[in-house]
Amino acid sequence: MENAGTSKRLSTAVFTVRPIRSGGNLDRESNHVPTWVSNAANELYLMIENVLVQEFYNRNAEGVPEAWISKARQSMKRLTVQFSSDRMVQDFVEKAYLPAAEKHRDRTTKECKLAKELRDWRQAVRLNWRGMRFVNVNVSESNEN
Repeated sequence: MENAGTSKRLSTAVFTVRPIRSGGNLDRESNHVPTWVSNAANELYLMIENVLVQEFYNRNAEGVPEAWISKARQSMKRLTVQFSSDRMVQDFVEKAYLPAAEKHRDRTTKECKLAKELRDWRQAVRLNWRGMRFVNVNVSESNEN
């Protein structure tokens, strides 16, 4: 028998939280754990202790933990799409291959004009590095990715 509301909590992530001081700085000296983290950890521990462990050790006549296997199957069914190789390949194509192909196309058009400019700039920086000085630095916000 399943406790109400526990099945949706099975995919809870485990993470580490470090307390932050009021100014946004990491509080390295503090051992204080925020209340919400403590409550979440307690809830997770109780669910593991009172539901998952019980289901794992509650076995049928053949020694099979049916409830545990059911939860594992539900999790795999729900999470397979998120962790599938199809999704991984799609992410790779969209986030890495297509942007890289576009950059390559940009660098190789017009008889590789941009690639040659980048090569010349890099060589000039390397040859003149010892004599370079930063005399004025301006930072501005940009909407470019």
